[in-house]
Amino acid sequence: MPQDESRAITTGITKEQGDTFSVNTVVTVGASVGVTAGAKPFGVGAETTVTASVSATVEMGYERRTNITAMREETPRPGG
Repeated sequence: MPQDESRAITTGITKEQGDTFSVNTVVTVGASVGVTAGAKPFGVGAETTVTASVSATVEMGYERRTNITAMREETPRPGG
């Protein structure tokens, strides 16, 4: 006579979620100096030029990740 076989079935769903927020700031500072010499009617003249610059860049980012996993497991149980 054939035996009945029963199974244990386990199911489930897993959800994982993550959020990331980032801020990057870059500051650039520059300077240059220039000297110009030239002849003037009553002597030698010099002119000095100084230039300075500052710039800032801000980058902002946001990221959301979602992972959903479905699972099903069947385990046979011998019948009696």
